[in-house]
Amino acid sequence: MKKPSLHLVVSDGAARPARLSARVFGTFQLATLDGDPVAIPNIRARAILALLCADVGNPIERELLCDLFWAGRFRAHAKASLRQCLFEQGKFLETWGGNVLIVTRNTVALDRETVRTDLDELEQALRDADHAAAATRGFRTEASKQPALQPVAHH
Repeated sequence: MKKPSLHLVVSDGAARPARLSARVFGTFQLATLDGDPVAIPNIRARAILALLCADVGNPIERELLCDLFWAGRFRAHAKASLRQCLFEQGKFLETWGGNVLIVTRNTVALDRETVRTDLDELEQALRDADHAAAATRGFRTEASKQPALQPVAHH
């Protein structure tokens, strides 16, 4: 797998952490802004990232993550498993975008400045009243590669 550039160089010549893009419509996928996929081999880690991408920047309680992904396990084991998962993912993801995960004692979130999602793009297009962009902005059915929503012509 080709490793993407770690930093973006902006007009003032300073290096900024690279950003990641996530597709939450359809099959979850994390990628660089250049479109290079970022493989997340751990199924639980991928599911946690997908859940965090549904509302980037807003924290989710660690207790809830334990209940969702380690149901039926002893609480101490679930907490330790989550802690290990977050540690490994944090180290892995910082290669592409600095501190992607914001982990506190009680919550986990994604850094809004580091991760952009297709859901964010849809919400922005709707805020801008750009309905044509909202209807086609990266939301394609996987089978046909056609827009999932078709723009409606207004007469």
